[in-house]
Amino acid sequence: MQHIVALAEELCNFLSALPEVKRCELYGSLSRGNYDLYSDIDIMVDVSGTDNSRFVTRLPQIFAQRYNVIFYDYAASLAPDLYVVTLAVDGDNPFRVVDINCTATPHCPGLSQAQVAALCSPYAHALKMLSVYLKQLLRGQDAHGGIVNLYTPLLGQPRAGAGDMDMLREIYGWVKEHAETRHEGLVRSFAQFL
Repeated sequence: MQHIVALAEELCNFLSALPEVKRCELYGSLSRGNYDLYSDIDIMVDVSGTDNSRFVTRLPQIFAQRYNVIFYDYAASLAPDLYVVTLAVDGDNPFRVVDINCTATPHCPGLSQAQVAALCSPYAHALKMLSVYLKQLLRGQDAHGGIVNLYTPLLGQPRAGAGDMDMLREIYGWVKEHAETRHEGLVRSFAQFL
């Protein structure tokens, strides 16, 4: 479990060294100290004086200079009020992704939801949401609506009586079938939880 803390500190140090970054801090379970095996790394990056809507689109390339970026996906539904990118840089744990909330004062709402959505890969989005909904189930939370919403465009209408874990296993099959070489380690890491 210390791996997540060390990785979070390393990522914050990396981001803090960027000239545009005025402030970088953890939030979520790591900042509260109640993280677990399923926790992700939540980082807020303040780039005041820079267009945060544009800066967030550069983060995958910035990270790729130092880390193996397995996938990245933007939270299009939050734009233009918030700009959040999810990056996977750890292929050993499907939940060990980094969510970076890129802020600035003043906030620059330069990219619409549609523009942010155009930056997203359907495959990367499926990987991210598989991780999110699996985490919710493993924590005993309700994820049924989200699982159905993810399942339907990938595999069609769920069969009558299909349970949430059954649907996630079928989504996992789709993800595994469509994986590129760079995704294979991460995709394999899901198997122990399904």
